[in-house]
Amino acid sequence: MDITFSCENCGQKLVVDESGASTIVDCPKCGQNVWIPAASSPAGTASRNTATTSPSTTPNFAVSLLCIGLGLGLAWFLWANKPAIVQRFGSTRSETEYLKSLVELKDFMVVSAAVCDGLCNKHSSHWRSAITSEYGNINAAIAESLEAGKETINQVNSARDTIENSMRQLNNPPSGYEQAHLKLVELFGIYNQLVKQAVSPSGSLESYNQDVNKLTGDFTKVVSELNVLMPLQDAPRKGIQDWFDYDWLVYAIVILTAFEFCRIVYRRIPAGVTDWYTSTKGYVILLIVIVCFIAFVWLGAIFTK
Repeated sequence: MDITFSCENCGQKLVVDESGASTIVDCPKCGQNVWIPAASSPAGTASRNTATTSPSTTPNFAVSLLCIGLGLGLAWFLWANKPAIVQRFGSTRSETEYLKSLVELKDFMVVSAAVCDGLCNKHSSHWRSAITSEYGNINAAIAESLEAGKETINQVNSARDTIENSMRQLNNPPSGYEQAHLKLVELFGIYNQLVKQAVSPSGSLESYNQDVNKLTGDFTKVVSELNVLMPLQDAPRKGIQDWFDYDWLVYAIVILTAFEFCRIVYRRIPAGVTDWYTSTKGYVILLIVIVCFIAFVWLGAIFTK
């Protein structure tokens, strides 16, 4: 015996064999899923409640909604907790490179400071000779010392500029290196004063020697403190940045969620409301898909800022 019924979406009359009772078929006119009533049911339009509560449609819709919720929730969680996640599971390669740069800069500063100390000693020697000499001229003696060490002074100035540029690159230290960075900044301040004494000596000989000796002692002390503050670093550990881009992971989750949302919209749009709507249904669906995709990508861009 055949079962005659109507598609609840477009009203198309359908006839199937009774063996297909209580199953789902695609309407040949609108392409939507249609629930075939039982053979004992009266002919006519299949009940909307029967179709929407069928075990094949309701769970799928619920699972899709759950996937959308989980996708948006996961994207938000990854965005909101990005610093903590990257710090916990991220690569230590940047920390290793930072430590290497910090050690190299400290060593370079130590070498340049030693050159400055040598220049200061030469200035002091010329200065002392001018004082002990009966006809010595202190200003001429200092000028002579500066002229004799002109090439070295130029090297010191060049080294100072290089060190200053490198200091800027070490701003924003990674976690665990903040104290070492502050100590390096303190060391750079003492180094600057030592360079000033080397390239432009001033004051009396006694005050000059006292200042140089104090700066040299402070510099040595801070270097020792900096060596203690430098964290021990093992071989760099691979992290999530070595396997994929973190921001694009969030983008991918949001985009996949957008596609799932568009799929639900496509399956739930009623067909056959009017002849005009039926004929333009494909364009309407395409427009909705495009708008939803742009909206979700825009949300993804906000999440990953």
